[in-house]
Amino acid sequence: LIAYVKKSGSGSQLWLMNADGTKAQPLSEDEGTYSHPRWSPDGKILAFNYQRTSKNIIQVMISGIEQFEPRLLIDALSPRMDAEFSPDGKWLIYEGWPEGGRHGVWYAGLDGKNETRLPIQLENSSAEFSPVWRPVYEKQTESIFH
Repeated sequence: LIAYVKKSGSGSQLWLMNADGTKAQPLSEDEGTYSHPRWSPDGKILAFNYQRTSKNIIQVMISGIEQFEPRLLIDALSPRMDAEFSPDGKWLIYEGWPEGGRHGVWYAGLDGKNETRLPIQLENSSAEFSPVWRPVYEKQTESIFH
């Protein structure tokens, strides 16, 4: 399956379709703006950004795809967005800015507990964002860089 975002009216929806482009159907029904869908490694859960209206803060939500029941990852009064699953599917890493301006890299378990900001200490840094986990891979016998 392919998960994607489709513009609809004043917002957008999450859609699913087969890899060959057939059987496209909406996954989400709520009004609002959806973006940045990401699959869990087992393909059973989607993480995505959601914003009900332009006046609401953007949040990370997750839902199974068999039964679409989205829930907030972190119930907070500050933005979180662009989550990526860890290779084992137990954690999400994302960007957030609870101080209202300085973006940082955060992670939490799928239950939203143990939210932690990574202590990145870069000199003169004002923002850290767009984190991704390194995928699990088998060691290559030959370097891809020559």
